[in-house]
Amino acid sequence: MGRKAVSFLFYGISVLLTGLLLVAAVLCRYASSVSPGEGGFWATLALLMPVVLLANVVALVWWAVRRKWIVLLMPLVALVLNLGYISAMVQLPDFKDSGDPYDIRIATLNVNGFRRLGSMPATARAIAGMVNREQVDVLCLQETKAQTEQIPSEAFERMGYRCHYFSAVKKGYSGVAILTLREPDRVVPGIERYDSEGRFLRADYGDLSVVSVYHPSGTSGDERQAFKMRWLDDFSDYVSRLLETRPKLILCGDFNICHRPIDIHDPVRNATVSGFLPEEREWIGRFIDGGFIDTLRFFHPEPHLYTWWSFRANARANNKGWRIDYAMAS
Repeated sequence: MGRKAVSFLFYGISVLLTGLLLVAAVLCRYASSVSPGEGGFWATLALLMPVVLLANVVALVWWAVRRKWIVLLMPLVALVLNLGYISAMVQLPDFKDSGDPYDIRIATLNVNGFRRLGSMPATARAIAGMVNREQVDVLCLQETKAQTEQIPSEAFERMGYRCHYFSAVKKGYSGVAILTLREPDRVVPGIERYDSEGRFLRADYGDLSVVSVYHPSGTSGDERQAFKMRWLDDFSDYVSRLLETRPKLILCGDFNICHRPIDIHDPVRNATVSGFLPEEREWIGRFIDGGFIDTLRFFHPEPHLYTWWSFRANARANNKGWRIDYAMAS
């Protein structure tokens, strides 16, 4: 084979590989946007995103040196397509302290096990991306299911967050956290009778208090349902007393209760299921009427807004969910 033929063959293979890198970048971008809970092929592909982007940078330099401007467009397009991903990895949230303790953006999320984020990078990236995109100042987390030393805090600390945790005594169970860009004046864990459960964590900013709370589930049987109802009564009493000294209170978390039929996809069939029982709905109605605003319903009275979906029967894709997470303001 002549020298020209070898050169042409090498050029052709290089162009083909560059094209494949562009396709890979497009697929990885899609994979990183897929719902983290879907896992499988897309979650695995999302792991390759940094490698694919690095390879596209190399290809960009390669073709620039050779002044092949048309071919150079492929890695350039790949990098432009992923600018959002790149910026999410290298930029910190734009938090400007105005001096007003109420000028903060708060978000809440049930992570269903913090340790698993280490084995689910797509999920971790999705959370980091949401925090960055929404410029969250205070992030309340529930169901961390880990002891403090087991939680992968480094990614959030690199973004400028101070991480405060309150874990259950029982390992791999319950647990709440508050991640905050602004250091609180005080952090208060627990409700005395339930300290071993790791369900309540409060951060004070001036005269404003933000709480991350995880209410028990009663789905495992009558004993846990009875425990849940005791907790709800004790929680209500505790918050009533707390309001006497901390009247500016924001409660964020997983309440494990749907308030009204609009908050659940099938209110008739679920009427006897824990989370939508008449006594639970009555409790949360009394609680809100006692001095709180359900902030989502204040701004969004429309239906089909849910925060939890079963893994069964393609519930997430069909939006057959429950709204059990709240941000309540006094």
